Amino acid sequence: MGLVSERDLLHMINNNLIFGSRVPRRDVIIANDIYGANTTGYSLRGKTVCKPEKHIREDVTMYMPPYIMDRYSNISLSAHIMYVHGVAFFMAILRHIKHISVIPIQKRNYNTILGCIDQLKAA
Repeated sequence: MGLVSERDLLHMINNNLIFGSRVPRRDVIIANDIYGANTTGYSLRGKTVCKPEKHIREDVTMYMPPYIMDRYSNISLSAHIMYVHGVAFFMAILRHIKHISVIPIQKRNYNTILGCIDQLKAA
């Protein structure tokens, strides 16, 4: 079948040309509204570009409860700004305990990032 347009896929669904398919036309239209039309013809939309992470600073420390420090004596915090459909989120990952926190942000300035870190510390 290959990569077909929305119009062609709807035609196939209407005429039962896809054997055993129970996908309703409404789902095709909704998926196209959510993900958008395939304009390039061969790629998925919303690819993430991975960049190598910078070195983690070890000179900055923060308070950690003793019961966590007993079990995990070396914890690394990694923070990123992630975008979903143009909306920015501050994403922090405690690597060794696999804890992920996500906070929506409106600005990417110094004070906003510090505010997000304060929120993480308070949680």
